[in-house]
Amino acid sequence: MSSGWVKLHRKILDNDIFKNDKLFRVFMYLLLKASHSERDQLIGDSIVALKAGQWATGRKAISRDTGLTEQNVRTAISKLEKLGILTIKVTVKYSIFSISNWDSYQQDNQQVTNKQPASNQQVTTINNVKNEKNFNKDIYQQIADAYNEVFPHLPQVVKVSQKRKSHISASINEFKKDFGFDDPGNWKSLFYHAAKSDYLMGKVNGWSMNFDFVINKTNLLKIIEGNYDNV
Repeated sequence: MSSGWVKLHRKILDNDIFKNDKLFRVFMYLLLKASHSERDQLIGDSIVALKAGQWATGRKAISRDTGLTEQNVRTAISKLEKLGILTIKVTVKYSIFSISNWDSYQQDNQQVTNKQPASNQQVTTINNVKNEKNFNKDIYQQIADAYNEVFPHLPQVVKVSQKRKSHISASINEFKKDFGFDDPGNWKSLFYHAAKSDYLMGKVNGWSMNFDFVINKTNLLKIIEGNYDNV
């Protein structure tokens, strides 16, 4: 999730977590990852229903993305939970992290925004429009970069052609409501899921998938539904 904004109050400077670099890094990671609205997140082969302020992941993924050890992550999460900054629902495959008071923070910021002069609101609107345009422009490359990262052993995506953009757009439009594929992070989760398939990875008959295969919405649905799992 690399588009949009999060709001961070300056009083964070007075909070003890600001003085602990590992604690602050984990907190910021989860804050930036948290969903802004209700939606479904694909994680592995599971579809997780998220509320605003939530993100489903695991300690290994946080460790990988933040550069901290799993023990550092485990300690930081425990402290954030004890401080009442996070609540955590643990499952066998993943944990759902919830930012405490997310809704009230957003409401407070929205009220402040509504009280701004019209000129300031116009500037905010323009910035949001520009951000949305940049997101729509860059999402194709973000998805390609995620593919290259997850599958370094497969032929790499060098150029995202117009044809490829068309396939990606069709897949996003088809599945964004149910699986959140307008978020490059969910594509990355799907790629990790596909990487577990012996068939797709060429361990069965020598054929392996490529980028054009996986962005095709017909093939994408088969991967989502598990048609290639352990095949």
